[in-house]
Amino acid sequence: MRRLALAGALLAGCLSTPAAPAGFLLGDMTMYDQTDPHPAGQPEAASFQAVATTTVDELGIFYEDNGGAATIEVALYSNTFILQSGHGDADQLLAAGTIATPHQGWNAVTLDTHVVVTAGEYYWIAGMAPVAPGNQGMGFRYHYTGDASTTTDGMCDVHKGPCTEHGPSMLSAFPVQWDETERFAPSLNSFYASHQ
Repeated sequence: MRRLALAGALLAGCLSTPAAPAGFLLGDMTMYDQTDPHPAGQPEAASFQAVATTTVDELGIFYEDNGGAATIEVALYSNTFILQSGHGDADQLLAAGTIATPHQGWNAVTLDTHVVVTAGEYYWIAGMAPVAPGNQGMGFRYHYTGDASTTTDGMCDVHKGPCTEHGPSMLSAFPVQWDETERFAPSLNSFYASHQ
């Protein structure tokens, strides 16, 4: 599914970057022009560094309609540092929300649970079309950035640049503990978190 022509992806650019919300905390609001299609129930997560210490009230995602989703879910995960490999991974679920009847483009959800992020710390934003009636899948917007932020073992290091992970398949809701199934060389993803 993911990034079969990485060399060619280096040549691709982005569409545009809308104005960030007033309380923008972490993420990337660029609408990248490469699409990673996922079936219903398979999430994707991307790492970002928080720019301020405050509560996250809203999560946003650029939804690419590549099959149809009646609902999509967006979540915020903590980061954990893996001593053996020297890279970070998505870890514990901090908050999640559901977007009903998403439309092509930017979609956002106001969170019922407000969590505090700390400036300079790393977090992961994840999205998926859960396994549910009417959900066929969705696409994620991204841009491959090369290998500048990989560690010596080839794993992406969140402390050196953005990283992307896939979760397990056939999920109807985000797991409390993130379970990485695939990890990719550094790429930029169209997710964001903000404080209202």
